[in-house]
Amino acid sequence: MNCARSVVIGALCLLVGCAGHPVARREVQHNRYTPYAGAPVDQFRAYRFSNWEVVGDTQLVIWTEFQDAYLIKLRSPCSELPWAEYIAVTTTVGTVTHLDSIWVGRHMSCMIEEIRPVNIRQMQRDLKNKTPSAAPPPPAGRQATA
Repeated sequence: MNCARSVVIGALCLLVGCAGHPVARREVQHNRYTPYAGAPVDQFRAYRFSNWEVVGDTQLVIWTEFQDAYLIKLRSPCSELPWAEYIAVTTTVGTVTHLDSIWVGRHMSCMIEEIRPVNIRQMQRDLKNKTPSAAPPPPAGRQATA
């Protein structure tokens, strides 16, 4: 009986931990990438995107096929972004600029305001040097299309 009670209590603690406030979770995600984001750039090349992660109402990180990451700031809050299952990125011959848009779902277009490269390799090195319990989990995979 004690074993079953321990399992139930452990499961409840895990669910409470996973059910953190969305705003607080996005702030943690934003703070995870911002220190590794470089100066704004005008554009980046990407023919295919491998992953993306929402880090706020106006920001997301996009990984390219080359495992480069970019912190994208949108011009205004993109209200459906936190709940999007997929996004699309407008490009011109494989180049994304601050004049392009992020399409959330089929109907919401959010203009890009700023693009900053993220030094993912340094971020991974720094996370590796921390204890496993202090390191944030890797981003959840999502579908992005060009």
